[in-house]
Amino acid sequence: MSDISIGKLEVNASGITPVSASTTAMFGINMHEFQGRAFISWSENFAGKVRLSVAIYSGPQPANPRAYINATEVTGHSSGMWDSGQPWGTGYSASLLGVNEDENAWVYIGVNTPVTKK
Repeated sequence: MSDISIGKLEVNASGITPVSASTTAMFGINMHEFQGRAFISWSENFAGKVRLSVAIYSGPQPANPRAYINATEVTGHSSGMWDSGQPWGTGYSASLLGVNEDENAWVYIGVNTPVTKK
């Protein structure tokens, strides 16, 4: 039998305790017809306050989130329904937007509908 020398593995040699955090949040958007008009419903369950807006676009979401037909800020409302002012039809998409605080600008947060079609 041979002797095996195993060196001591240094773990957290600095003595500073690692830290971490996580959250689970849900953001959702739905565009639908109500009384002949395009309405947008949204919901979110983010644990903190986040500035949000819903927007309607002609066609798919453009590179510039502010190139919407119409939008409204929904900050402080975890869910709701908004009349976009557009007649219901084909060729529209909707997005839930958040704010890039560094630039104070609306940005896509990845919650976008496809374009309406027949």
